[in-house]
Amino acid sequence: MKFTVDKAELQKAMLPVTYGVSNVNNPDYKSLLMEVKGDNLIMFSYDLEKGIRTIIPVEGDKDGKVEADAQKIYAIIGAMDDGELTIEVDDNFLIRVVGQNTDFQIMGKDGHGFPNIPNIEGDFGYKLTKSKLRSIISRTVFSVSNNESNPVFTGSLFEIDGDKLKVVALDRNRIAVRSESVITDMTGEPVMTKFVIPGKAENDLMRVLTDTDEEISVRMTRKHIIFTFDNIYYISRLLEGDFMNYRRLLLPENKFELTVNTKDFLESVTRAAILLESYKNNFLIINLGEEKMNVSCTTEFGKVDDIIESSFTKGAEESLKIGFNHRILIDALRAIGEDEVKLTFNGATNPIIFSPVHDDEKDDERFLYVVMPVQLR
Repeated sequence: MKFTVDKAELQKAMLPVTYGVSNVNNPDYKSLLMEVKGDNLIMFSYDLEKGIRTIIPVEGDKDGKVEADAQKIYAIIGAMDDGELTIEVDDNFLIRVVGQNTDFQIMGKDGHGFPNIPNIEGDFGYKLTKSKLRSIISRTVFSVSNNESNPVFTGSLFEIDGDKLKVVALDRNRIAVRSESVITDMTGEPVMTKFVIPGKAENDLMRVLTDTDEEISVRMTRKHIIFTFDNIYYISRLLEGDFMNYRRLLLPENKFELTVNTKDFLESVTRAAILLESYKNNFLIINLGEEKMNVSCTTEFGKVDDIIESSFTKGAEESLKIGFNHRILIDALRAIGEDEVKLTFNGATNPIIFSPVHDDEKDDERFLYVVMPVQLR
């Protein structure tokens, strides 16, 4: 196998492929495959659950394929001088990368033993923009569970109804929901479906999607989802199982309802975090009462007490003291993306609910974040 290619073009094309192996636990799938067919270089990584492939033009001299350690080969390409590179693989799968002044050699493996990434066309499809998909994922994926005992919760539920996409992610401490009208149908019939994408696949997409209005083509089968964009083919197996109905955790009525400035609340919790970061058993306290919201914490290092300007629509005359993990609150506040947020509380053992401040009931689920409290001693 032998080919010549511009270093910058190879490095740019190889980077997304390396993302596909960055969160793989099995060392057998920490490699990428390089295959030359004529004047095309095909590169992909695949771990039987998800894979990413790209093709770029090269000056092909000899066809062949080789398996290389993804991180090492990418580091080698990045360390070479700018300009043309010649990459050659001998019969013992020694990979030789030659630039203007550098001759680098690294051992590879026979590429014929690497699992082939499946070519699946999908049963139906739709489109949405890179920026919209990236935004929705970034504002929910932090709530995906890392507990493998219930695999379906290690992913996010995607629900499509016509042009609306809703994404739900949850673990035992929080729930994140985003809903936006972003879907463009490709088949002539409105799409109505739901499926669960693994969190690892979402994190891959976050890294390869740019924040632009260019469209992505998405195709579906019963067990897979396929994204195609920028000469990239990304496939992921979907998670199976029943996703919990988060609505049953929401109480129909709450004693407290108030509106706060999102930035002010985030800054208050961030200040408290200065004292809390080194203390696993300490938590942030929120006090409600006398028409004010108070954020405080006390540790061995010191204490902080903040009053946040707020507007009560319910419960101003009552009082409530409730504890939270500050990191989970910060994640939710950073993801809201709006100037103001409505907060609802009910009791010390009930969650805090973040939802939009609006006048239109149809806008209820633009976003919803639910954070479970910690038990106060």
